[in-house]
Amino acid sequence: LECCGHLSAFAIDGTNYMVSVDREFGFDPNDRSMNVSLSDVLTGPGHRFRYEYDFGSTTELVLRVLGVREGNIGRSAVRLLARNETPVWLCAVCKAPANRVCPYCLNDGEPFCCAEHMADHLCDEPEAFMRIVNSPRMGVCGYIG
Repeated sequence: LECCGHLSAFAIDGTNYMVSVDREFGFDPNDRSMNVSLSDVLTGPGHRFRYEYDFGSTTELVLRVLGVREGNIGRSAVRLLARNETPVWLCAVCKAPANRVCPYCLNDGEPFCCAEHMADHLCDEPEAFMRIVNSPRMGVCGYIG
């Protein structure tokens, strides 16, 4: 999700874990640092939690632990395994798979189009089109994958 160095936080069982817990800017005094072991805060399969990136144009993910893998994978450090299946976005004009998104129309209107129909987009900002990438941050802020 990283695009511009924004603050982020995990919410796990009512506790917020942040990169920087800075009391000066009014964060909750119960917030904790992200510098914790996952085994101390996640209980295992089925455990749900939330992640927020960028508190201005926030991207929120709801996550769930699907399973635990045990075994030696070359190091003793914990590794996370995750998969984000690529959604297919359709061009607003021809309904073919889109490859561009208009960040100005992302929340309102028809933001997706194929290269052939970029000129037909109704927004007054056609130069703002961004590539479609496999990320929940697509089209937000400066994220380009």
